[in-house]
Amino acid sequence: MRAYAGTLITCDVAVKQMILSIDEHMPCIVMDLDETHVLVNTTLVDQLRIMLDAEFEKNTYTLDI
Repeated sequence: MRAYAGTLITCDVAVKQMILSIDEHMPCIVMDLDETHVLVNTTLVDQLRIMLDAEFEKNTYTLDI
């Protein structure tokens, strides 16, 4: 049995796909558990959150009046 240290993230499928995409550029995933759970490196959680916020900002539509 192996033990892994990390932070468990529970999210929907769309956000997990974003995390997997980010992982290609900045390896942060320790273990991919299932479709809504992923274990990530604890030291990279803040950077991952910032990168996800930036992706959400790019994908958010605002109506300019």
